[in-house]
Formats: sequence, structure tokens, C-alpha cells
Amino acid sequence: NAIAAADYTFGNNLFMTSGTGLGKSHLTQAVVHQVMHNAPGTRMHYLTAQQFSAEMVKSIRSNSMQQFSNRFIHGCDLLLVEDVHTLAGKTKTQEELNNVLDYLIKSGKRVIMTSSIPARDIKGLDEDFRSRMTSGLITDIEAPEYKTRVSIIRHKAAHSNLSLAEEHVHYLADQLQGDIRRIESALMGIKAKASVYNAPPDMDIVRSVLEGFGNLQQRKQLDGRMIRDIISSQYRISVEELTSRSRKRVVSFPRQIAMYLTRKYTEESLAHIGDLYNRDHSTVMYAVKVINRDIAQKNTVRQQVELLKDKLQK
Repeated sequence: NAIAAADYTFGNNLFMTSGTGLGKSHLTQAVVHQVMHNAPGTRMHYLTAQQFSAEMVKSIRSNSMQQFSNRFIHGCDLLLVEDVHTLAGKTKTQEELNNVLDYLIKSGKRVIMTSSIPARDIKGLDEDFRSRMTSGLITDIEAPEYKTRVSIIRHKAAHSNLSLAEEHVHYLADQLQGDIRRIESALMGIKAKASVYNAPPDMDIVRSVLEGFGNLQQRKQLDGRMIRDIISSQYRISVEELTSRSRKRVVSFPRQIAMYLTRKYTEESLAHIGDLYNRDHSTVMYAVKVINRDIAQKNTVRQQVELLKDKLQK
């Protein structure tokens, strides 16, 4: 609120961290809407770190870097950059964004950045850039605790015209921890299933919808390192090989399986999963896409994945 209203009580630079689905984008978009409503003349740039990087590369290729820099340095009152953790290892982009931040912050302009990983834990960051990003207020958005989840479920259910008994609300709050998107997805499923039966949702409907989320208790216990170790053992490949730069099929396939299962059975972000294998988030996204495709098209892959799922759920 303070930064959106140009109130410098807490400084002019905010760095927000949270896991996936906990509201970083929602908050930055709320700032954008408030600024547009209260001060429509504000020169504002709102983009992801990937978009910043892509636009910079395009400017380099077209020999228009001066115009690119000026747009952010001299034509910006408020800069919002999401997912800065995706800049890990991108030295040139870090250098350019660092220059932009240096000018804007020293000039009293407002800057908001978000990340799925705390700045101190992002590998492949220039230390000057890391320091500049965190030179202002740092805040961590934590997963909602039980009472907050109850309130969220009540609010979202009411907003969706979904009538839930209190026992259903509390059951959902107990089972659905972490990512708020899972709560939204569950409520949508409950509403859809109740609509099919043309009846108010009961506990059987609620439980059947949650079964689609897999074994929730197991999901909370598993983490990426455990899955990596299981894959290493099953395919008789060392962790060192899985995290190496090798592209041999005997290494790359188990690595992709591990990334797919980690994405499916944990709440870890794409960037966190990538870090486990010395890769970036885009490699994880590609691995998930490839395995999903192979499951649909190849019986052998589908059977392997089913066997591994059984092991993870035991």
C-alpha cells in the first residue's frame, strides 16, 4: 500500500519472496491497479524478469540498447519485476537490470521485485546485483496457517456461490496446506461435482475431489532430494551423474522423470527443482512436457512412471 501510494515510510524498494501460489503476482497486480486508479499519469513498467531479458536480447540484436536503457531509467516512476530468481546465471541481464535499479533507487523511484527463492539462496547471482535488489524492505509471504485457510475457503466458496457446511470447510483447511491455487482448484472441483449430482456438496463429494490431488499427507512429506535419491537408486545412476551436464539418454531420461515427479508430488518451485539438477526452470518445464507426452504415447514410459508413483506413495 505504501509503495503504491508513493509513501516512502518503508523506503522505495521492496523485495517479496514466497513459494508458488501464495500471492506474489496477486499483490503486484493489486499495486498496478491501485496506481492506475489513483495516479494514472505514473510511468510504470510491469514485467517478468524473463520478459526483461528477452527484450534486452532483442535490443542488443537490433543495436538499440540505448533506447532500451532509457525506457527504464529515464521513463519510469515505478518498476515491477517478477520472478527475478529466473535470472540466475544470466550475467549480462543481471548487469543491465543492476544499472537500472541503481539509477531508479538513487533517484527515489519505486521498485518492487518478486522471487520464489530468497535472494541469498539464488545461485549464479552477481553479489552487487544481489545486494542492490535487497537494499530496501524484504518481506516473505508465508503459506497461510489453519485459521487463515478456513477464512480463505469461506471467502472463495461464497464468491463462487458454493454452499459448504462448516465440517467441509474445516476438513478442506486441514487437508489443503500450502499453495492457495490448490484450494481454488478443489473448490472448483467440488462445485462441478455437486452440479453433476444436482445436489449440495456432502462429505463424500469433498473427499472424492481431494482424492484427485493424490495422497496429500505423502505430498507434504516428500521433497525433491528424496525423489532424486529414489530415482538415482532405481535407475542405478549416481546423484553426481543426474546433476551433471551429461545429455546421454541413460542420464537425461531419469533426470526428466525425477523433475516430473518432483513437480507432481511436491510444492517446490520450478527454480528449486532446477537447482537440484544444476538446471534452470525452463529445463524443468521442458522435462515435465516431455514426460507428459511420453506417458500419453509410450506404454513403457507410462508403466515406469506408474511403478515409481507407487514407490513414492508407499
